[in-house]
Amino acid sequence: MKLSGRHIPNIITACRFVLIIIFTSVFLKNGKGLVPAIILLVIGFSDILDGFIARRWGLVTRLGAALDPLVDKCLVVAIMLCFFITKTVDPLILIMFAGKDLIMIAGGFVAGKFMDIVIPANMFGKISAVIFFIIVFFTILLEDIPGGKTTVNVMFTLSFLSSFFASLRYTFIFMKKKKEIKN
Repeated sequence: MKLSGRHIPNIITACRFVLIIIFTSVFLKNGKGLVPAIILLVIGFSDILDGFIARRWGLVTRLGAALDPLVDKCLVVAIMLCFFITKTVDPLILIMFAGKDLIMIAGGFVAGKFMDIVIPANMFGKISAVIFFIIVFFTILLEDIPGGKTTVNVMFTLSFLSSFFASLRYTFIFMKKKKEIKN
């Protein structure tokens, strides 16, 4: 397969997956601080960039529409695993985020593979992601957060609720598309 400019957004998405592995390694080796925060910023910028390029130049593909949220969910699980391993969050926070995202990955796979339904990101999901990344960024960057682990757990619980409601929105969109296909 010959690569061309039309593959740029998907290449950026694939690079983001590699950056997740680098982020996880750096965070688990060095802990919180500026370096993992910068890697997280690069990951976030690349997420914005691939979507912008795809939409701006008409390079949106079904693969990209499926791969981008998959990589996003891998990032969330990796971050929460890092925070759990370093005792930054309670196990329940990891279970909530990982469980929701694994269900969404499985649901997206089934919808795309067996029902030919791909649901692109919407504003609810994007707002939820911004809330999550702001909390993650400051949790990584700040050595001591007022209120400690309790404050971090409360912030991530609120972020989870935001992402859970976004997930419900995706579920409603899926149900509507499924109904349209049947009719």
